[in-house]
Amino acid sequence: MPQENVDFSCMQVPFHVRVRAYANRARKALAAYVDRALADTGAYDLAIFGAYNTSNIGDLCFLHVLREGCRRAGIRHRFFNLDRIHEIRTGVKILGGGGGMLSLKDSSPLRLVMEARGDSAGLVGFMGVSGHLLPGELTAPVRDFISRSPLISVRSHEDLRFFRDTLGFSQVGFQPDLAFSLPGFFEVPAPAPSGILGINITPFLFHDHGSRFVASGEVTPWFWRHFPEVAPQARMIALKYAALVRKIAEVHVSAGWKVIHVPFAIEDDVLARLVFAGTGVAFAPYRNDPFRLLGHIGRCCKFVASRFHSHVFSFIQDVPVVSLAYSPKCSNLFGELELPPELSLDVTQMLNVDTQEFAMRTLASDGALPGRSVIADLQKQSQAMVLDGLKRFMCP
Repeated sequence: MPQENVDFSCMQVPFHVRVRAYANRARKALAAYVDRALADTGAYDLAIFGAYNTSNIGDLCFLHVLREGCRRAGIRHRFFNLDRIHEIRTGVKILGGGGGMLSLKDSSPLRLVMEARGDSAGLVGFMGVSGHLLPGELTAPVRDFISRSPLISVRSHEDLRFFRDTLGFSQVGFQPDLAFSLPGFFEVPAPAPSGILGINITPFLFHDHGSRFVASGEVTPWFWRHFPEVAPQARMIALKYAALVRKIAEVHVSAGWKVIHVPFAIEDDVLARLVFAGTGVAFAPYRNDPFRLLGHIGRCCKFVASRFHSHVFSFIQDVPVVSLAYSPKCSNLFGELELPPELSLDVTQMLNVDTQEFAMRTLASDGALPGRSVIADLQKQSQAMVLDGLKRFMCP
């Protein structure tokens, strides 16, 4: 039943939810260890690095896509997580991919690879990445390193304009998000009965303190850079976001829908079990496997998406989306696919939206969905560019 005035400011995490999160982290860590242990210990010509063994399923897509691309191209390769870049053999070509690669925040991939291989920029490439350099960060060593990289492709046209027009890196190209390559490599059945709403929420403005989730109002430099006008109101945005997703779930359950939360990270699952407590929402189990998520989403007939890859996975599975865009990359994807902006709500709009009205509008809406041919073209383009990029990088 709907519950009014739920306090989202400091939510206590029940013991059984904490145990589930610890178990998921242990399984994820074990899977990463086994993956390394089973890796080819022989010679390799390409070292691939990224945060692909985190709990974020979007990052994990990178591993599957590049592994299949290397298999098709006949490239001997090995994967290295970010903390193992220093183990890569001298003289081996290095390829990185994933979100946030081209930034200089603490422990960013670009910073780590520059520290480890600053004298070998001609052997380092970046595929399907995102990131943003502040004006003061583009020092002479950084500009020199990026300019000497033989392969850089970014996953949004906004990033492409930034690196080409603003920073002057003419060699940077566009590559659709690597996740668009997945179904071309692996077929996933996607039945879509009516009456099932999928939803994904993310704790982008909540802080995980282990035993509790807190809307503290403390924001990252990333949030200040992208949303300076609303950053001082971050705590209120977090509370409004939680109230909004709960209300969306409640009105759909009351209307006879089955609502299921699909986590793209362990933290998503923990927060969802707090926010949706008592609403009748079902919870898909967290699994460190993008194909299981594609299956869960494929059974929905509409999806309320927060994380970027929950948008991508929904479009891949031909499931219409209502977007709660926590990041500009979500809004940009909506824009690039020419989808109705009224079905995308970003953080600058959340404070002023009427929770009940938006929830009812979501219930009445069929969601936004590109034409099947648009997504099919993106899939073909992404697959072709992965193979072409790998071949050009290895044999310039």
